[in-house]
Amino acid sequence: MLKEAFARLIGIQRPRSGVAPPPNLEVAPQYPEQEVVSIGYSPSNAARVIVTKDLKAGFFRVHREDWDNSGWAFGGSSAWVITGGSLHFCDTRERAEELASEELRGTSR
Repeated sequence: MLKEAFARLIGIQRPRSGVAPPPNLEVAPQYPEQEVVSIGYSPSNAARVIVTKDLKAGFFRVHREDWDNSGWAFGGSSAWVITGGSLHFCDTRERAEELASEELRGTSR
């Protein structure tokens, strides 16, 4: 009992039991000064690509996010994490969506 109290005091948590949650499709991606224009998901929903429009310059970006459960066991958290930053910059929405589709086809998640 004393060991557990000390462990909590210094921030060590016992692993959570149970299975980590599936990807949360309700969480909206947010990118400062950009408007989300489309979101696509991999077949397993563990990866997604987001096409955004820059509100100042007007160009389009393709972003990729992966569902990360690595913090589930100790912190009880899962989240979408950005992988690869802004993968592509495009001048048209159509081209950005083509590149987003290609990115999803190439994912193993």
